[in-house]
Amino acid sequence: MKKILVTAFLLVMVAIFCLGTYTAAYTPYETYTYSINGDTMESPHAYNAREIINAETISAKSGQTVEFGNNIGDFCTDSRGWVYILDQTSETGFQPKLVVLNHAYELQYVITKFNSEAGKNDQFRNPQGVYVSDDRIYVCDTGNNRLVVFDLDGKFVKTVTAPKSSYFKQADNGDGSIVAGAKAMDFDPVSCVADRYGRLFVIASSCNQGVIVMDEDSNFTGFIGAQKATYSLFDMFFRRFESEEERATHVDIVSINLNRLALEHGTYGDFIYAVTKNTDNESNQESALTASGSSRATYSPVKKLNTKGDEIMKRNGFFDCGGEVSVKRLRQSSTIYGVSTIVDVAVGPEGSWSIADNKRSKVFTYDSNGQLLYAFGDFSETFQLGTISPKSLNAIDYQYNPTEGTYNLLMLDGMKLQITVYVPTDYNSLLIQALKNDNERRYNESIDYWTQILGANNNFDAAYVGVGKALYYNGEYDEAMEYLAAAKETDFYAKALSAKSQDNMTNHPLILILMIVGVIVLVILFLRLMKYAKRINYQGNFKSGRRTYWEELMYGFYVSFHPFDGFWDIKHEHRGSVRAGLTILMINVCASYYASIGRSYLANPSMGYSSFFSQILAFFVPVLLWSVANWCLTTLFNGEGTFKQIFVTTCYATAPLPWFLVLGTVLTNVSATFTDGFVTFIITLGFIWVGFLLFFGTMVVQDYSLGKNVVTTLGTILSMAVIMFVVILFTSLVGDMISFVSGLATEISYRS
Repeated sequence: MKKILVTAFLLVMVAIFCLGTYTAAYTPYETYTYSINGDTMESPHAYNAREIINAETISAKSGQTVEFGNNIGDFCTDSRGWVYILDQTSETGFQPKLVVLNHAYELQYVITKFNSEAGKNDQFRNPQGVYVSDDRIYVCDTGNNRLVVFDLDGKFVKTVTAPKSSYFKQADNGDGSIVAGAKAMDFDPVSCVADRYGRLFVIASSCNQGVIVMDEDSNFTGFIGAQKATYSLFDMFFRRFESEEERATHVDIVSINLNRLALEHGTYGDFIYAVTKNTDNESNQESALTASGSSRATYSPVKKLNTKGDEIMKRNGFFDCGGEVSVKRLRQSSTIYGVSTIVDVAVGPEGSWSIADNKRSKVFTYDSNGQLLYAFGDFSETFQLGTISPKSLNAIDYQYNPTEGTYNLLMLDGMKLQITVYVPTDYNSLLIQALKNDNERRYNESIDYWTQILGANNNFDAAYVGVGKALYYNGEYDEAMEYLAAAKETDFYAKALSAKSQDNMTNHPLILILMIVGVIVLVILFLRLMKYAKRINYQGNFKSGRRTYWEELMYGFYVSFHPFDGFWDIKHEHRGSVRAGLTILMINVCASYYASIGRSYLANPSMGYSSFFSQILAFFVPVLLWSVANWCLTTLFNGEGTFKQIFVTTCYATAPLPWFLVLGTVLTNVSATFTDGFVTFIITLGFIWVGFLLFFGTMVVQDYSLGKNVVTTLGTILSMAVIMFVVILFTSLVGDMISFVSGLATEISYRS
């Protein structure tokens, strides 16, 4: 028995030790997306770090000694999955070189010296960029003011020097010296790409005109994609009055230089991604994150250009494709805040693309519509597989893995002189398959993949949009609108609603007939109400003594269209009353509350609304403030109106507003055309009408001239602000006194 117990104990201990060796994998970074409100939402990991590429690993795999200097300038990959690492080093004893690895990161060859037009032992000087097309390798030999072109076997093909243009300083091929032109720029390339027709697109560090474009024969054809320069109103105004000498002392305001390029081979042509890490005004880049329309593209750090230079990027996400959204400094000790510093861009599979944020050592990946798919990464001072040194993420690229048919993501850590290889997870594979089916318009399969993604990440708004779009294209409009509404996607929701309405009209023409009849009935009822009110008000002209409550209420119609005569009769004939005025205010409250809760999804995608009590405050407080302030002010300036008359006049001036509130709200539920902007326009018209009535009603009641009434109106608005300030100050003072007395009583109770 004892032997059995000992054996069992030993087996348990062995099992414990064995199980102890299987520890959970730790990922030292988070993956997330953003909600429409700008809140981070945790996401499954899209990539896991697998290995490191550096001089030691390359040497170990290849059996040859490979050394890097003090700076790796850039790297790229080709369609075979080969990796091209550009050693930019300026360290004594090291020469700049291009190290070429196969898809398994095994050394193939190194280009250090080569035979060129300049000699047999030509070499690079401060090279900063490399690009590989289907048959050529392009090295941006920045220090030598040229591009050096090789074939895929590493054999020299040609050099590309400064284009023949007055924009650039020309290189004399005789001795290699630079001949300066008037205000000409150096041709010092730092990044380049070449399209399928051999056209070159180059960024030069001295060029602020955008991307340099050359044809297949290296002839200059123009510039594209220049960043917009920002001029302040102060500069634009005062520089008009400066002399030539004064202007010469100022620093010229010019476009910001671009930094990196990437090329996408699209179905309808090649497209160029260009990024800049510098902005002339970070606040503009920050405002572009939440802006809409063309203002996003104007100040965005990344652009997508066709070969003509047109900006064609789709920016349909909640935020601009500019990296980090949460850019505020949350506490004084924060060291990482502000907009992203974008240093590189890489084109991934199925229209996805990524940008590298050097400030945070993070990568942000978007789809072809500009929706954020995921963001991940972090920095660390110590070595942790998957992290990058602080502010050292200098380049990224996608690498095709021929053995698995997937795409790895490679990230260059400039400080540690190494490239981290990230492999896609199953979650990432689902995303790519969903995008692929969307691109190929296989929407039934697309729905399956997006649904699986939602199963793994139900906070992922892009997945709801993906399902909604697929259902829309399949003609399932009701289901599509449910998914699109869940992601606050209004554009496709409007399309689905419009398509559903068209189907209803086509398949159920009786609905259209009923709608037309309903509109006609409502118009007839409104006209009859107006006619009835006109008759009641006309009879009131000949009535002496006190009017009935109904007659006083109907008088609001007359005042709305005849303000001078109407407000005169309110003052002198007592056609209005406090009770009717309060009723009109309550009608406004009810109409405003209906406008708050009754708007369609398109007019209120956030589904926010205010309470009935807040609507009461929104109307009664301003009316009382106006009445008190106007009465106090006009008493000092010979006004003839009493407080009661001013209050009644103010209430009656709001009579037209409920019609606009109700009309705008109803229209949003009729058609996708009537969205929040249209409702705002309708309600604005109502407030303008109210302001018109209030202004002239005050003038009639106080018996002021037009000029004096303008001054009094402005004074009343200022008085309202003063009253609010005094009330807030008094409330704060009372609160402090109560706190003091309460604290004093507590102290006395403790001492007793």
